Amino acid sequence: MTKFIIDTDPGVDDAIALVLARQEAYPILGLSLVAGNVHLETAKTNVFRLAKFLGRKLPIYLGSPGPITRPLETAGEIHGQDGLGESNLPYEDYPVSGEAVDFLIRSAQEEEDLCIFALGPLTNLALALRKNPQAFEGSRLIIMGGAYQVKGNTSDLAEFNFYVDPEAADEVLRNFPGDLDLVPLDLTSQCIFSKREIAKIARANPAMGNFLESITRLYMEAYAREEGIEGCYINDPMTLLVYERPDLFSYERLAFRVSCQEESRGQLLRRKDQGAKTLRIYYKLKEKEILDYLVEAMSRKSDQGGNQ
Repeated sequence: MTKFIIDTDPGVDDAIALVLARQEAYPILGLSLVAGNVHLETAKTNVFRLAKFLGRKLPIYLGSPGPITRPLETAGEIHGQDGLGESNLPYEDYPVSGEAVDFLIRSAQEEEDLCIFALGPLTNLALALRKNPQAFEGSRLIIMGGAYQVKGNTSDLAEFNFYVDPEAADEVLRNFPGDLDLVPLDLTSQCIFSKREIAKIARANPAMGNFLESITRLYMEAYAREEGIEGCYINDPMTLLVYERPDLFSYERLAFRVSCQEESRGQLLRRKDQGAKTLRIYYKLKEKEILDYLVEAMSRKSDQGGNQ
């Protein structure tokens, strides 16, 4: 059976991805937290908030408080200063389970079938690869990051995760030895999650609908302001959907690097040198089927916690 780790910096769309993983009953070994959308301490608090809503304590492993070489830049103007749209959800503290890099390495060594969803900057993964690259030879890594043939969401050239820590992104794309998938803005910008979908979910599962409405309100306002759309892209949940429903996506195999130069920081660049490691980069999706699937999954009622 496949086991999962989610490397995350919650974050509104991270939170939706984490709830979706719970709805799908993924056997999650733990969450490795990284600073990105929010500072590391806020990321931890947001996991506490999600755990209270879900009625399940999610094992937490604390990772890097910032990029490998650069000062941290967060996304409070998009996600709210609390990272969850100023929803002020209640939470209860519980002990963290350990340190993220060692957890990632140990899990990759121990699990025959491990899939890691990387939803934030790739700092933890890069540090783990520096420490023990061989550990990940049999693992699969699905990354949300990069903007290849579309405009970035942080600069004209770069998506947020790759912009925040381009050195880490470049190291991971070049050096990850296992199966590697990339879910860029080229793909995620083809699917708009709107208030219509939330209303459908709320009719079947009022608690889930209320939760989604509370965390996405400011997020959707930012998308209306910045992108001129009614709704939002669901960047991070798309990594889970690529895993769960590969029939709804198209990909090609290419090799990439990430620019660490200041003028093109975080830009995803094609590599054409012979022998360069290729990855699956997803470029097309079936929007209606994906939204229908997401609504169905999020509408299910759980036996535990706030999702009643």
